[in-house]
Amino acid sequence: MNKLRLSKLTGAVILALGVSTSVMAADTSSAMRGKITTPSGTAAANVKIKVIHQPTGTVSELTTNESGTFIANGLRVGGPYTVFI
Repeated sequence: MNKLRLSKLTGAVILALGVSTSVMAADTSSAMRGKITTPSGTAAANVKIKVIHQPTGTVSELTTNESGTFIANGLRVGGPYTVFI
């Protein structure tokens, strides 16, 4: 009886590990980052950026930081994307 119980427990642990791995793999998103500068090359702070996923029309709006950089997290995987400044 102990061998059967150990066998079931081992099977349950293996199943749980397999399920948790596939759940982690299902969390897919993408990101985009960039830096906006002026024609003279200085950082462009507080610039509004709009990122549009063309297949779905999903829009992400963000603003550059003081060094002109932006990061758009949580984007849909794939593209194409259009970026408006």
